[in-house]
Amino acid sequence: MEGHAKNNIIGGVSLRFDNVTSAYKKKRKQYEFAFADLSFSVAKGSFCAILGPSGCGKTTLLRTLLGSKDYEGNIYYNDIDIEEIPIKDRGISYISQLGNLYSNMTVFDNLAFPLKNEGMDFEEIKSRVLGISNDFDLMFLLDRKPRYLSFGQQEKVMLAKALLSNSELFLFDEPFANLDDKSKLEAEKILKDFSLSHQATYLYVTHSLKEASVLADTYIIMNDGRIEQIGSPLEVVSHPKNSFVRSFLEAGDE
Repeated sequence: MEGHAKNNIIGGVSLRFDNVTSAYKKKRKQYEFAFADLSFSVAKGSFCAILGPSGCGKTTLLRTLLGSKDYEGNIYYNDIDIEEIPIKDRGISYISQLGNLYSNMTVFDNLAFPLKNEGMDFEEIKSRVLGISNDFDLMFLLDRKPRYLSFGQQEKVMLAKALLSNSELFLFDEPFANLDDKSKLEAEKILKDFSLSHQATYLYVTHSLKEASVLADTYIIMNDGRIEQIGSPLEVVSHPKNSFVRSFLEAGDE
């Protein structure tokens, strides 16, 4: 694809990037673009898998929404410039491999924390925490602190915690990377069922076409800081726009 993708529209305007550019500093104070002039929109309720090779800008795209990465251009969230919304009020849940659990809290307290912030009474909190803990096979871990959990167990707790929140936008950065195949299948099913019943917007960074095919209704294919193609899985797989998309799809999860 020549140049940078512009005005790629996915349904409505729950989330919109208008000519957004983000760069990072390399050695010797040189700057390199993570991506440049990205313009696209995401409809509310979409589950978008952001696919592409390492270093193509996928994670940086998520970080601009969290306020942890500088950018130029405009990002609109529910038609409001995101810079006008305090980070704590954006209603965003972020789940990554790096972890966001409170080390001084048990698994139960980590899961209960977002519900306490919503002012929910204890019996309701307990019911919801135990329910999702049962779904994720976490019941035997509820009294442990994160340092006593494996990486895979921590990832399952982080996902459960995110799904207990009342978020409108969920950002996932390779959340199942540390799970074994059985746990990954279970987590994918839980997340898929949740997304079908919870009308939020989902951006899911992955390099795995297999994961994307299970979860997503929209593919965003990135390469070298630009968007190569956006569309439904069927559209992208049936009609790849260029040689990069075609080769990426053919490589699959190799």
